[in-house]
Amino acid sequence: IGNALFTDIGDYNTVLGSDFTTLTVDGNDQLLTGNSTTFAMPSGVFEFNAFIVAVNDQAESITSLGQTAFLGCPLLTTAIFPACTSTSDSTFRDSLALTTVSLPLCADLGGTTGDDDVFKNISGQTITLTIAASRATCNGGNPDGDIVYLAANNTATIIYV
Repeated sequence: IGNALFTDIGDYNTVLGSDFTTLTVDGNDQLLTGNSTTFAMPSGVFEFNAFIVAVNDQAESITSLGQTAFLGCPLLTTAIFPACTSTSDSTFRDSLALTTVSLPLCADLGGTTGDDDVFKNISGQTITLTIAASRATCNGGNPDGDIVYLAANNTATIIYV
């Protein structure tokens, strides 16, 4: 999608590889509906998008986030993915405005238990991360390395569920 948001449902379906039936545009808000299946968000799909502010998967259809899916999104503050079970490396890298990330089912943050640059360069933020409880001790009894990075560089509230 790059540095724009689409105004045609067909464009979203092509890029996301999904079957949305409706795109509702209300000012700067866009709501995709009609997806009856789950899908993996492709790598780089919103990379360097200067318009996206928040993503909330209300349909709970996105099961994984591809590599660099939200890399360098300067206005992205909120990312809510209640059905997502995994992210790839650098998913939110350089999205410096992030304040809320909800991945309550995510048991694979970045591909390894180390620091996979999922939150690289995000610092000085007050941020809340909701994540699967398995990520609290997955790294030799310590949290996932991406969580350690996030907490070390931000005022972070980590909620394990």
